[in-house]
Amino acid sequence: MQGKVARRLLLALVALLALTIVGCPSSSSSDTYTLSGTLTKSGVDDCYAYLKLVALGEDGTGAALYWTKSSAFSGGTATYSIGDIEEGSYTGYAFIDGDGDAVEGAAALPDSDSDYATDGGQDFIVDHDIVADLPEEAWVPTGT
Repeated sequence: MQGKVARRLLLALVALLALTIVGCPSSSSSDTYTLSGTLTKSGVDDCYAYLKLVALGEDGTGAALYWTKSSAFSGGTATYSIGDIEEGSYTGYAFIDGDGDAVEGAAALPDSDSDYATDGGQDFIVDHDIVADLPEEAWVPTGT
């Protein structure tokens, strides 16, 4: 009888040790996603766009949770990619720095002289990689 109890205890300890070595699956998700796409706007070659995600419902002056600077426009197009975005709901904003005077980084905002911005924000539910292109008609001059 004592041999059976000792054997069961030994098996339980071996199983526990195996779980410790191998590890248990975590219930928390650490998946991140990417938002990327192509921007189209004529007349802005060699300019850059700034794109950011803010908390859902915030306006364009909200603190950037994620942001990026696009490639330089060439032939009327540029590309962008924001990576490592945690699953969640966000509002996205973008602007083209038409005269190169934007403060670089997460705090970049359009000014009212020669920049173009999207007309309002776009809400995103990020639970997978997303491709979101911005066509020519998405941009409005900020000085009007």
